[in-house]
Amino acid sequence: MNFIAAWGVAKGEIAFHAAAVAGELFVCIEPEGAYWFSWTEMEGFTAGIPAMEERYRIMFKKILHPTDFSPVAIQAFEQAVSLAQRFGAEVQVVHALVLHGYDPALIRKGLPLLEKAYEAIESELVPTMNELAGKAKEIQINTVFQRGFSPWNAILNQAEEYKPDLIVMGAHGAAPVRQFFLGSVAEKVVRNAPCPVMILRKGQQRISAYRRILLPVDFSEASKPAMECAINLARHDGAEVALLHVFQEVMPPSFYAAGGAFQWDPDLKDRCKASMNDLLSDYPLEGLRIKKLVREGKTCKTIVDVAEEEEVDLIVMGTHGLSGLPHIFLGSVAERVLRRADCPVLTVRGKKI
Repeated sequence: MNFIAAWGVAKGEIAFHAAAVAGELFVCIEPEGAYWFSWTEMEGFTAGIPAMEERYRIMFKKILHPTDFSPVAIQAFEQAVSLAQRFGAEVQVVHALVLHGYDPALIRKGLPLLEKAYEAIESELVPTMNELAGKAKEIQINTVFQRGFSPWNAILNQAEEYKPDLIVMGAHGAAPVRQFFLGSVAEKVVRNAPCPVMILRKGQQRISAYRRILLPVDFSEASKPAMECAINLARHDGAEVALLHVFQEVMPPSFYAAGGAFQWDPDLKDRCKASMNDLLSDYPLEGLRIKKLVREGKTCKTIVDVAEEEEVDLIVMGTHGLSGLPHIFLGSVAERVLRRADCPVLTVRGKKI
């Protein structure tokens, strides 16, 4: 295959572009990584570069970080800063002021007038916010207080105003309690946020570059936004993507005693992997390491077990956007994984139901 090459300088950095004259491949190598694009998707050599990068590179330009200044929130702040450094993003730090909830500053002040209470709390917390922002001077950080009747409501209101590409926050909860209650604030933000949400729990440290990403899929429309996010993040960091489908079917005990679904249907795994290939066909995979896994078992437990077996740094999951009674009765696989996983989880919402 013959190549033509061109050197260019953008923002003081050298970029190299190579196009396959044979008509199959376009390669863009930049300081932060290399990207492979199909030549047939491009309208022209130079004209196609911005459009393809916009489509296939994950673009976190605005990151919202809610904080309550707890240790787990500091961990999440460090991860938000790391992502901002890698993607050239800005970070907005928001603290929810909730007068009718638990707020240590409010308890100390105890002022009867609402506006004076807000002003007193903000004045007291400004130095703390400034100190937090000062820990990452190399990126653009701004701080804001958002008032509300509940922390999750205040966070979501700020997300509507700021329109971030990503929310990075910590979640309280320790085993075994966390298996049942991750933290109502984090779960409600995950359930209702207009953008992807990354949740870190206590002890989950900042990761400067992801090595292995687990992507559970159920072949529904909700899987597609998560797949695009995981693939682009893997392309940026050079990570391996472990694509996982868990086959969970309610069957009589005698069925499983006889060996389970894969024993009864030997072609089931192959059909699942064929469906994975169909799901992947819409994305440029050149240069990516994709591992396809098909397992049988309880969905949540299997996802968590595979994440541990594969030693992944991040789980990326789509959510179905269930609300109201459907969510009460069916719950969310993503939320259950959030409670149990030992690594950070990035949730990407599909269409709200």
